Amino acid sequence: MQRSLNAQLFRGIGKAGMQDCACALGFWSDGVVVFDEEDDVGLLADFAIYEHKAGRAAIERRVTSADAPMTSVSYSPRCSAADSPSLA
Repeated sequence: MQRSLNAQLFRGIGKAGMQDCACALGFWSDGVVVFDEEDDVGLLADFAIYEHKAGRAAIERRVTSADAPMTSVSYSPRCSAADSPSLA
């Protein structure tokens, strides 16, 4: 489900929007995206979705679209309190 949502958001941002984001973060060089580290991919994706105007617009379209029902997502931690390390 998350992968599908991300794909929809990136389609909404478009190639030009991703290029703008890559330029803003210094990842654009000679017409291609260049990353120094593997984690830079996530940084570009997060920036595109949450900071770029096209990303925010894509989120807004997704939230307000009639075919995108609001669903609740519950969170359950991977470990119980007994598994957590003691800070004492």
